[in-house]
Amino acid sequence: MPADTEQRMLDFTELVATAIANAESRSELAASRARIVAAADQSRRRIERDLHDGAQQRLVHAVIVLKLALRGLSNADANAGELVAEALRHAEQANSELRELAHGILPAALTRGGLRAGVDALVSRVSLPVSVDVSVQRLPPA
Repeated sequence: MPADTEQRMLDFTELVATAIANAESRSELAASRARIVAAADQSRRRIERDLHDGAQQRLVHAVIVLKLALRGLSNADANAGELVAEALRHAEQANSELRELAHGILPAALTRGGLRAGVDALVSRVSLPVSVDVSVQRLPPA
């Protein structure tokens, strides 16, 4: 065997180890990219669901109530003013929900005031009596 055989074997071993590390890195990178794409898709689906279940439903309800109010106004119904006020409340709430969605994934109350403010904002939309107990003041954004 030539005198430099041992060194050549070491060099070859390092080359093989580098090739294996590169292949593993490529595989990890591909998996990471797939996770990022999946997370983005999940966020888009959540925003679509929030729009459909929240703001869109409020706007549909506001339109229906406004149509009832218009019919009531034409018939001189005394409840027409209440219907317009109800429709206005739904439109304002839809506007608020759309604003939160437009500002990002997190609700504005959560980013400005923390978990307690975020939970309070959600509870304020519920027409049922709700008790809230948040034991932490502020959590890290992550």
